[in-house]
Amino acid sequence: PCLYILRFSSQLQFGEKSHEVSMTALRLVQRMKRDSIHSGRRPSGICGAALLIAARLHEFNRTPADVVRIVKVHESTLRKRLLEFGDTPSSALTLEEFMTVDLEEEQDPPAFRAARKRDKERLQKLMDEEDGEKELTELQKEIEHQLEKDGNKRKKVAAVIGNSTNVLGIDETTSEDVEASRFAAEDALDLIGELASDVTTKEDGVVTKSEKMKQEKGLGPDLAVIGLAGSSQEDKSDKFLRPEPKQTAKDLHNAEDLVLDQKDEEYISSLIMSDEEMKHKALLWNKINAGYLKEQKKELRAKEREENKDKKKKLRGSYKKRTPCNAATAGEAIEKMIAEKKISSKINYDILKSLDHPGTPVPPTPKGATVE
Repeated sequence: PCLYILRFSSQLQFGEKSHEVSMTALRLVQRMKRDSIHSGRRPSGICGAALLIAARLHEFNRTPADVVRIVKVHESTLRKRLLEFGDTPSSALTLEEFMTVDLEEEQDPPAFRAARKRDKERLQKLMDEEDGEKELTELQKEIEHQLEKDGNKRKKVAAVIGNSTNVLGIDETTSEDVEASRFAAEDALDLIGELASDVTTKEDGVVTKSEKMKQEKGLGPDLAVIGLAGSSQEDKSDKFLRPEPKQTAKDLHNAEDLVLDQKDEEYISSLIMSDEEMKHKALLWNKINAGYLKEQKKELRAKEREENKDKKKKLRGSYKKRTPCNAATAGEAIEKMIAEKKISSKINYDILKSLDHPGTPVPPTPKGATVE
């Protein structure tokens, strides 16, 4: 680290105090070694933190970004080294005390201290949980004790009330029997009255389901209370409790003849857009998706170009079948070839014609023409 500090301090431009800053930084590095901050760490981060602290101690305004640019470490690494040094007792000393006093106590490595801190927090959490469980058990015991007291009080009150009723000569069982017999008699009278009023319907043999339920009910509990009440007029009037009618194929076929409520018609009409709304929505959609539409057009044009290229290649590759040349002699073949297509303008075709008849005079060639 000594060589690194001297090189980095010269680059940070401390001027005349460069030697003092570097000596302070070296002492900081020595202190970090004693406190086990340097173990397992690269020297550039240690030197950067020491130089930043030394620069601030000697009243130089150097930011972490300035040091990071020269030391070539990340700013988070530099800040971590500063925090680790801040956890040591040496960070509480002044400049004079730090330069003169050497603390004999050495600190544990930062990773070891962090692990110890986590263990302490875990133990404290377990202790808090145990304390909470103890508090819960104590509260439970208090609640049970209070419930026992309340139960004893109720028993005492019930015993006192029973004694008072016996003294007054009131029998609870007799009073309950009297009330039950009175209720049964009233119910029987009501049932007889209903039967007398419905004699005409019974003579015709028409007995509704509700009447059967009333006859069978007797002294039983009210079915409405149990939740088994039959369909009443209120239930029929409630459209939410009525079961929906099953739709057949005929109903679906004649769906156009359905008559809707005004609210349903208004809701359906609100879902249908007018022509102006459709135009406005189309314009908005085109504005929003203009880039996508342009890209789509480019892709379509590129595909069309590729298809046209393939077609041209196919046309070039197709050749016409040549008619066979039927000639008795070589001269006839040459004449037919010359008649169909002239190979070159530099060939004297008269000489070619005279090849079949040797001894015939060759016509003179015009000036400028060459014979190959």
